[in-house]
Amino acid sequence: MEVIDSIADVPKYNSGGAFTDWPLRNDPQAGDQLTLDNVILIESITVTDPNTVTNPETKPPATSNTPVDPPSTPSNPSSDSGGGTMGWAAVFLALMVGLRRKFKA
Repeated sequence: MEVIDSIADVPKYNSGGAFTDWPLRNDPQAGDQLTLDNVILIESITVTDPNTVTNPETKPPATSNTPVDPPSTPSNPSSDSGGGTMGWAAVFLALMVGLRRKFKA
């Protein structure tokens, strides 16, 4: 937390827009173009103890990408055989309607 406290101690500047309370170092003057020398940049973070729980009431979001339960498969996947039949029946019906229109005209 020493790093965060030292960033909090840096003077804040209003650069306009979303940057109304921005900590900048090297005391930029009004109208000066900001450079990397003015920005506080955190280049790396090292986790020293991943087992430390800092807030036990924090829970992962409900929309996590990791499934809670593995997907289940049907016990007998080959028992469902009606889906393909309806598809072929629809193709056959469309073919018959098309032939009827062709020969009727």
